[in-house]
Amino acid sequence: MLSRPENLKVKEAYVTAVESGNISACINHVAHVLIDAEDIQRNETRCVRIVRNPEHPDRPIRPKRLSPLLAVNLLGCGCSVGLFVASVVLNDGMSMLATLCLSFLSTLTGVANHWDLVAKDPAIQPKPDEVLPRGDLVVRYPNGSFLVVKCNEQVARELYFTREDIRYTMVQRRGIYRTISLTGTLLLMLGVIFLANATKALQLAWAVIYVLLNAAYWSFAALPKRYHWDLDRYKVTEIGIERPNFNDNRFTDALFKAVLFAQGADWARIGEAAAPRTKIWDDWLDLAEVEALSCGESKSGEYQDLKWPNRVEFSGEIQPFPKNWQPHPAWKALYDKSRANNEVLVEKQNANLGRCGSDVSFSAEAGAVSAEKVYVSD
Repeated sequence: MLSRPENLKVKEAYVTAVESGNISACINHVAHVLIDAEDIQRNETRCVRIVRNPEHPDRPIRPKRLSPLLAVNLLGCGCSVGLFVASVVLNDGMSMLATLCLSFLSTLTGVANHWDLVAKDPAIQPKPDEVLPRGDLVVRYPNGSFLVVKCNEQVARELYFTREDIRYTMVQRRGIYRTISLTGTLLLMLGVIFLANATKALQLAWAVIYVLLNAAYWSFAALPKRYHWDLDRYKVTEIGIERPNFNDNRFTDALFKAVLFAQGADWARIGEAAAPRTKIWDDWLDLAEVEALSCGESKSGEYQDLKWPNRVEFSGEIQPFPKNWQPHPAWKALYDKSRANNEVLVEKQNANLGRCGSDVSFSAEAGAVSAEKVYVSD
């Protein structure tokens, strides 16, 4: 209790803005909760559209007041009242003092750590009839998965490029906070001493309530984080892809889908590049960008599963997919071509050296091609 966090916990990932080129080495907590990307799989690509909710465009981002945590707090309060009444009825002064000390400790800790998010004042304040520029961005996770977010510049800055600072509302000075921490420690010690001298019946009641409350806290903590946050300020829409049954177990497939959703590949070369900085990958990104632009933007419609043509599987925004182009075979063709050219070059070099009487030989895997070998099995 001697230290308090100054900002919310962030998620490890790499964020790149498609148009502006802004980058961030992490995802803000609120943005991660809003998208609910906890279960995104390896080499998976998702795309969502985030807009301000027209019904609550200026609603503050804050923890929900009517949330599962409130139910646990009410349960704890009811248990404290019940223990105090039982202590009075059974004439157990030690249990009464333990209830007062430990209950007041919980309240004191909550007061000392009560916080709120610092209100975000976006740098862009649009006029009512103004159309904001695109703020689309791509999130790259360490497991090789991608998340493409389509939004305007204001939403992008609010969620991904503005630091989420915490403002403690009741106890702001660190000196006062340390004093409260000391008081809380003393209350805890006294509560344990008083409880140790209580009657066996009330000690058993304390043990049962302690187990019950801990089980409740652990259960509600396991719920998705969106249950604890009021995020009605934004509206999130999932964007599907025309060929969801397409084999997407390879990194090249996931990267192409990100290029397809983003309608461009320049973001993949910014900062910590999404692919190795070699000629093969640069050529492949150029090809991927051409194919992505030929498909165009996502459009509203209904998707029909290729296996079941008469059954509608998805209704909403759909991203068209190239019909006669596949990402990994295209990359493999570039790799094979580069390798063949490299072998021809090495043969010429060995022939020239052989005429000079040298026994030096070169590996056909030399050069830039060797940097690609790790991706052949993708």
